[in-house]
Amino acid sequence: MSKKHGIFLKKGKKYQTKMIYNQDYLLVNYDYQPLSIEFKNEMVNDMNQHFCGGWSMSDLDTSNEALLERVLQGNKPMAVLSAWKKEDLEFITGRVDDTKYYSDSGQYELTGAFYTIVAVKGE
Repeated sequence: MSKKHGIFLKKGKKYQTKMIYNQDYLLVNYDYQPLSIEFKNEMVNDMNQHFCGGWSMSDLDTSNEALLERVLQGNKPMAVLSAWKKEDLEFITGRVDDTKYYSDSGQYELTGAFYTIVAVKGE
């Protein structure tokens, strides 16, 4: 018997339920998702939910590098990259075009962790 793993949809008349499984464990259930949505954008996609925190899939890369790539490829509007060591965020240097993206770096006062925010600039 194979284990449930991935995104499963249960469709109703007007709504669907999206269930996320990781190796047969139900991670989250999204109820009452409309079947028809007028708003369309490439940045609204299932993959971005894996970067929201609280859960992850065992076979997906949710590293800071993967998160930054999603923003730079136009698949996600923004990323907050965090690390305990400032040098662990140096991979960002030279990769973000300031004419297309807003970026800011700092250190969280409460935890001492470092962060860099990268977001697509509005028009």
